[in-house]
Amino acid sequence: MGRLSDQMLAAFLATALLCYLAAAKPDGAPQSACSSMRPGHGKPSTPQKTSSPAQYHLKVKKLDNGWEVQLGGDAEHQEYQGVLLQARALNNLSGPPLGQFEAVENAKLVDCPGKTGNNTVTHSDNTAKSVDTLKAVWKPVNTAEEKIVFVATVLQSYQKWWENITSDAVTVSVRQATGSSQKTASLELPDKVAGVYDGCFSSYGCFGQPAGCEKTKSCDVLFTYVKRDDGGISMGLMAKQENRFAAVGLSADDQMGTDGVIYCANVDGSLPALYYGYNDGRSSAYKTEENPTGVSDVITWEQDGSFMCNFIQAVDLNIPGSEAMDLSQKHYLLVATGPAVPEPQYHGQTKVASASAVDLTDTSALTVAGTPPLIYAHAICMVLAWIGMAGTGILSAQHFRLTWVGKQVLGKDVWFTVHRSLMVLTAVCTWLGFTFITVYEGKLEFDHPHSIVGFTVFLLSILQVLGGMVRPNPTAKLRPLFNWGHRLAGLSAYILAMTTLFLAKQLPQLNLTPAWMGVLAGSVGLDVSVSLALVIHELCIARAGGRVEPAPGFREKTEAPGAISRKIVLGVYIISSLGLVTALIVLILLAGN
Repeated sequence: MGRLSDQMLAAFLATALLCYLAAAKPDGAPQSACSSMRPGHGKPSTPQKTSSPAQYHLKVKKLDNGWEVQLGGDAEHQEYQGVLLQARALNNLSGPPLGQFEAVENAKLVDCPGKTGNNTVTHSDNTAKSVDTLKAVWKPVNTAEEKIVFVATVLQSYQKWWENITSDAVTVSVRQATGSSQKTASLELPDKVAGVYDGCFSSYGCFGQPAGCEKTKSCDVLFTYVKRDDGGISMGLMAKQENRFAAVGLSADDQMGTDGVIYCANVDGSLPALYYGYNDGRSSAYKTEENPTGVSDVITWEQDGSFMCNFIQAVDLNIPGSEAMDLSQKHYLLVATGPAVPEPQYHGQTKVASASAVDLTDTSALTVAGTPPLIYAHAICMVLAWIGMAGTGILSAQHFRLTWVGKQVLGKDVWFTVHRSLMVLTAVCTWLGFTFITVYEGKLEFDHPHSIVGFTVFLLSILQVLGGMVRPNPTAKLRPLFNWGHRLAGLSAYILAMTTLFLAKQLPQLNLTPAWMGVLAGSVGLDVSVSLALVIHELCIARAGGRVEPAPGFREKTEAPGAISRKIVLGVYIISSLGLVTALIVLILLAGN
């Protein structure tokens, strides 16, 4: 009896297993079927070699923005249990699935390996279904101009299934600009980073960060725009994948306040999605659901280490919580990128504002929005201060006290007048540069080492000027202490200022080339070599019994030996410094264009 019970149990389990295997996969085709498009039923299975009694077929209907694909059959009330449907290139039927499907009834969308998600349709259950209930809308997302076919595998039952059921070929076309003065954006925008940059300033306007990155094809974040013939504006937002969002703010000024924002977010490995939002200062105060109603034809992709959202925006931009905007009017562009976990976080220095307001509907001249003038002014002031003037001012105090003895300018020794004038000008230029960048930012920013070290230089420059105004009399007991403190603070300010200039290479507001670092290194080399040459010159004079600075406590001074040599070295230094200043200013101006 026990043996009979065991046999009955085994038979029951075998029957149940066969019943399970006799149907399509209950929750859709597995990932392993993405490439072969063959069902994974747990044991070898082959398709039917002959046509089905009532053959399955695919019917395709052209829509405005894609194609409708419907499963059909020749027999009345034809049914199926399982399906796998993809679009593939006609000349590469074994290639990856193309484009993107929209939601369908009695089926579900899955992500097979390819350029986009939702690129495959499969059944959502294993019940028998009428073939005319399966419809899907396909859009040519990330699809170049080529002929494609829709390919399906259809399961009538576990033992009966057919593969390579193909539709008629359809052509995915890319609309080109016509002879009109207005550029026309196509639905199928470039799906590779290089292709996006290739269209900048010819097919559409571009504005990216860091400044000038559109031409070097190296943007951390890029915004593209062009007016369409139908009145809308085709836009794109692209960022590198180490960042999680790309955003453009549209503002009446070049500062982010409570302004409307459009951003493309790529969070937790999901496909990028488009959102509206508005900011309250640094924080995101509001975010819509994915793909808000104000946009259409949203296309997203990930490629070459970047992600992008392409979409069509109506001229009237309405974001809840912010004032309605007419995009036919000029607005400043504020682009930024940064982390999103899951909401966009503060972007720090990875931002840039357009130099002037931009008309997104004017395609007569698709030019770069440019670098704000205050950025140029800040950078040039700092170069003039610390490369053009500070070095000569320091050298005059260190090595030229007994040069031009007996001659005075403005009632003071030549070396002192040169030192005081140049160091005051250095401080003034530093203060102006600080003012320019503070006005541009609208507040003090300490989110980058450049800002922190630069602010320290600003404070030291104030300290040096105030110290010079209250310096003790040469015979006062505190004069030696003042001298050491003044020298130490001045040298510290100079070293930190040079450090700040080197750190400027990392900033996005000016996309400085590697030549910037080379010229700065040349400036440091010039300072070191000239200082060493003068020190060695003084040591040689001292060994011969001469002096190059007055003895402590003595007011009588005579010209030190070697004055001509010192003057020649100083002349070479001044000319070289002017050359370095010119080179750096040229690099600044080129970086923003």
